[in-house]
Amino acid sequence: MSLEIIGGTFTPGEVKTFMVSGRRFELLDATGPVDVFLMNRAGSAVSSMRQAEASFFLEPDEGFEVIQVQSATAQTVRMFIGSGDAGTRRAAGSVSITSVADMGKIAALGGAAYRGTVLRAAAGATFFGAVQLWNGGAKNLIVSSCKLASSLAGQLVCGFQSSPYSQTGFTRVTNMRAGGAAPTATLTHDPLGGLAPQTVSRLGLVLSAANTPVEFIGARPIVVTPGVGLIAWCEKDNADVTATFEWVEE
Repeated sequence: MSLEIIGGTFTPGEVKTFMVSGRRFELLDATGPVDVFLMNRAGSAVSSMRQAEASFFLEPDEGFEVIQVQSATAQTVRMFIGSGDAGTRRAAGSVSITSVADMGKIAALGGAAYRGTVLRAAAGATFFGAVQLWNGGAKNLIVSSCKLASSLAGQLVCGFQSSPYSQTGFTRVTNMRAGGAAPTATLTHDPLGGLAPQTVSRLGLVLSAANTPVEFIGARPIVVTPGVGLIAWCEKDNADVTATFEWVEE
């Protein structure tokens, strides 16, 4: 049982032949694809792969004694040859896995995570209270949490709207890192006369008992792009509407 690593520097279109025997061939490093032919002592091909990239491998049953490699581009190629049970589980490149919790922690430490609450008090019959997280900056808002409540039981609707509300009273916004900068996003509200807004691109709705916060968020975060607002309202008129948003600006 043996293990060997060989390689070479190729010019464009160059073919290199290596007289080395084994039962497993693996392409360890290559910046571009290559063609590989494995042959026996008589020069007959026993296995091959074309346009192969790093981490590709071959294991012909009868083994091989000659390796021929052709590269269309200039590059350095490293190859692994093993016999018997010799082998490798080397991963090509590097992989970084970051959990959702870690991403939230990174954003909070960087001062880019925010939490804010906005209230639209009841404005009378035929008026629908609406609240909005407005993105007037140049960053995307990644909304991870949206909790809604209404003073009246009914349907609470969420959607996108491309015009900002002007009223900003009854709002509280906090950077989730102590001493962090203020957000570029703003929380606004407005009483909507007549019918509830029909020009909104609706994301969906939730049912809520009176004064009972409910979570409106799917399996994935909501992305609010610049010049767009995330709006929420109750489809019953003359109701207090409250929303608490958590978001990251990036």
